[in-house]
Amino acid sequence: MSDVLKTDINLDYDVNDSVEAFLPIYTWPKHADHLAKECNNVVVLDEKFQLLIELMKSTIKKHNAVGLSAPQVGVHMRALVVDLGEPRIVINPTVIHSDGEQVVNEGCLSVPGYYKDKVFPQMIHVHLLNEQGKEEVLKFEGLAAAVLQHEINHLDGITMVDSLTDEEKIEAEETVAQILEQNPELYMLD
Repeated sequence: MSDVLKTDINLDYDVNDSVEAFLPIYTWPKHADHLAKECNNVVVLDEKFQLLIELMKSTIKKHNAVGLSAPQVGVHMRALVVDLGEPRIVINPTVIHSDGEQVVNEGCLSVPGYYKDKVFPQMIHVHLLNEQGKEEVLKFEGLAAAVLQHEINHLDGITMVDSLTDEEKIEAEETVAQILEQNPELYMLD
């Protein structure tokens, strides 16, 4: 069985059947163990993987978000979507160089409604596969570097919560509970 098929998300429907199709987001703290797992490399770019990517793109749009990683929708593989105006699919990314620092107000779909200033690299070079499976090394700067680093952290089992103080975690947990109560249809509640 390939890494692509290791998922508990039902992907057995056609995205074209509904323009509103999206995947529920796994949230902290309920799914903390799930989000803390390191992801496996993608080994097959088949139809099921393409469907996952299309659903991730729809999910990003549904949330007005700029980034989403596969583990946030229940799939432990190294794939993510970043959308800063146009969606970019990133597969099996590895940061090979970073430089500079910037402070970004970090948010996360898995910790909905909670934001905190965090230091990220100003620039990163990333070795990756694009949507067609072609190897590339790309340079990302500014907000794009921060978003990509945040999503790559997810693939490594690292969430924004890992750097919070105990007091901040309590505040984040209260915020997440409020958001889940207001919008339960957007999140994985089991």
